[in-house]
Amino acid sequence: MPNLNRERGEVAMVMGACLWTPKILWEELGGFPEWFGSIGEDLYLCCRARLAGYPVRALGGSGFRHQVGRSFGGGKVAAGRLATTYRRRALSERNKTFVMIVCQPALLLAVLLPLHLFLIHLEGLLVAVMKRDCVLWREIYAPLLPRLWIERGRLRAERSTIQATRTIALVDWLGPFRWLPWKLRMLFRHGLPEVKDRSS
Repeated sequence: MPNLNRERGEVAMVMGACLWTPKILWEELGGFPEWFGSIGEDLYLCCRARLAGYPVRALGGSGFRHQVGRSFGGGKVAAGRLATTYRRRALSERNKTFVMIVCQPALLLAVLLPLHLFLIHLEGLLVAVMKRDCVLWREIYAPLLPRLWIERGRLRAERSTIQATRTIALVDWLGPFRWLPWKLRMLFRHGLPEVKDRSS
């Protein structure tokens, strides 16, 4: 969700395309996790930093030009419609779930993870049916649960490491988040996204 309020400095995360961090902090947190591949590693690092007590701030006077979708295609609004690719959506849903599992405090995770998994699969079924696109279900949503099972050991170890360094109170952790998902806002504004293969 873009922060358009110049007076609101503290945020939950910033995009990797405009992420500045001291080298010592990068090394302390371990940088971007290689096992993520790509997409969502900025979310991971920002959440990790906040849990360890470091603020994440958006500078009101800063600005940058970033060609969204250059690597994976999509991820932006084109001609008033959302446009994305199977690969980008699959990585996004997988890695956001990874971040939720390793970063959310236990009390929240117990509520949010089952709800998230139910809603993401419901979304996948509804969108696949509405768009009459079984490839969408097969490529984006169906691999999520098997991948969580395959990575369960790594996720458990990563969560243990991250939660052991947590210094932030639950109320402070929740502070910068917004409760209405950005995905829903974009759906209401632009309708269902056009999802296609990167090569098309």
